[in-house]
Amino acid sequence: ELYGRASEEFVGQDFAVIFPPEERLGAMTQYRAIFADPKPPRSYEARVQRPDGSERVVEARADFLTRDGQRVAMISAIRDITERKRLDQAQQDFVAMAGHDLASPLTVLRARAQLMMRRRTYDEESLTAILEQTTRMDRLITDLRELAQVDSAGLTLQREALDLVQLAEAHQIPVLDLLSPL
Repeated sequence: ELYGRASEEFVGQDFAVIFPPEERLGAMTQYRAIFADPKPPRSYEARVQRPDGSERVVEARADFLTRDGQRVAMISAIRDITERKRLDQAQQDFVAMAGHDLASPLTVLRARAQLMMRRRTYDEESLTAILEQTTRMDRLITDLRELAQVDSAGLTLQREALDLVQLAEAHQIPVLDLLSPL
């Protein structure tokens, strides 16, 4: 099922058929290296491809069958880690985005504060900018905390109907009137 094939399709086939065509030679080379290694890795990851072209990421844990002290076959327990890898990438992307979003207000705060120190004056525009950026950072941090609570199932989300036009108007967001002729 993982490979998108019936088990009978594997009989008499080289195991490399599960890999994308451009990676089959490398997979065979890796297999031989693992088979010959006196201390092979206990697990490794690979990308496999189904006949329909879709790909999955798998983790393989290998062990060997021996005869007279010699390895004669490798047995692998394979599990699909595609979703875990996707979630890991999404988490990395989120952390990078959050880091960027938190760094931007800090840059503004630092620049405004340095300008006021150099000038030895405290102008209204700079103080307003500093307050706006600290509010923005506070909102970002609150969002991160709430997200962490959602991830740990410590926050219950309550769904309710909401008038988006009314919400946009309350926050002074321009709303395109779809009913009026262009």
